[in-house]
Amino acid sequence: MRKMGLIDDTWPLSPRDPDVIKWEDVENKDEWDLTMAVYAAMIDRMDQGKAREGHEALYWQTLNNGLQRAIRKGKWKMVTPSAQDPWELYDLSVDRTELHDLALQNPNVVRELNDMWESWAVRCGVPLDIRALKRSE
Repeated sequence: MRKMGLIDDTWPLSPRDPDVIKWEDVENKDEWDLTMAVYAAMIDRMDQGKAREGHEALYWQTLNNGLQRAIRKGKWKMVTPSAQDPWELYDLSVDRTELHDLALQNPNVVRELNDMWESWAVRCGVPLDIRALKRSE
């Protein structure tokens, strides 16, 4: 991981999720190694400001213990643990492990990214309520 640039001694690692299998126990290491290399390259390009043309920001939402939302634009990453929680804002240029929430200190950034996320969600038909997802299943 250090050779790939995924681990840097200047950045503390997050605690390991006990449900995630240990690398030593992974059977298809070549497949996972390639997947992680692709993710690392994508993150590295974003950190260098080399986003693909046409992508001002990256948006996503996952269904994991509620609706988790996120947007990444430049050095900023804004996330919510669930749709009911307030946005958390991180400056990834100095806080890659997302330990220092800067939302209260940067309300204009939060407002801008929130507006962008909501526009994207409407444009893509993203369900904003977990109840809507449960009804459609």
